[in-house]
Amino acid sequence: CALRDAGEAECAPRKTTTEQLIGMFFFIGGVRPTRHVVQSNIGRCVLGCGGVVDRVSVRHALSVFFVPVWHFAAREVAQCRSCGATSPVDDYRAALARGPPPGASGRRCAACGSSVPSDAAWTYCPFCGEPLSTR
Repeated sequence: CALRDAGEAECAPRKTTTEQLIGMFFFIGGVRPTRHVVQSNIGRCVLGCGGVVDRVSVRHALSVFFVPVWHFAAREVAQCRSCGATSPVDDYRAALARGPPPGASGRRCAACGSSVPSDAAWTYCPFCGEPLSTR
């Protein structure tokens, strides 16, 4: 320090590299849901799309630097592959017992099982693109 050489006041000590790095530390992390299919093809969608429904376990994971370190809030839901609708498994089973919703009648695609409105003049399934059979 130039002041120390002149014999005047003391200079403030310099920060070491460790002290400089502590001020620069940042955190990359977050919480995101993770999905795992527990049981495949447990039924058809009750919302009218007629797609295949899977039983899915949804857990939230805390990630630190993109590595999941803690899982919490696990629950199981029924999720449709076609429309993506989700509901708790118990609610899905109750809806299956009630039957299809009104207006869900119509043609069904043989390839994906989706319900196609009977008033539409489609020759191909709007969900999977396969030709519709004429029943």
